[in-house]
Amino acid sequence: MNSHPRLPPTLKTLSKQYVSSFPSFYAISQAKFPLANNLKLTTTQLQPFLDIVFTNFPNRVMFGSDWPVCNVGGPRGEQGNWNFWVEVVEKVLEERGMSEEEKEGVWWKTGCRGYGVEP
Repeated sequence: MNSHPRLPPTLKTLSKQYVSSFPSFYAISQAKFPLANNLKLTTTQLQPFLDIVFTNFPNRVMFGSDWPVCNVGGPRGEQGNWNFWVEVVEKVLEERGMSEEEKEGVWWKTGCRGYGVEP
């Protein structure tokens, strides 16, 4: 982290959720379908994991994926996984009752803020 002190640390795995107490840490909601070993995952099955992210990193969650790797394995095969991941995140945002401003935060504004990029 010291090699790039102006960039915020980002968390890409739920196994390190304890760092959420540090306000400089951001979380990326990232699809890891190849790790699921071709399971037929559903939005309902993935939602509890994203709930952990949103609960522990309020206003510090940014959308992400490991595209094109997310197209390997996963519930909808090589052509459908990207859209599936977008649908999962959209559903979670809706079910959490997030405002349009909060949704924009997840899709792009948090990334701009975290990385110091002007929108």
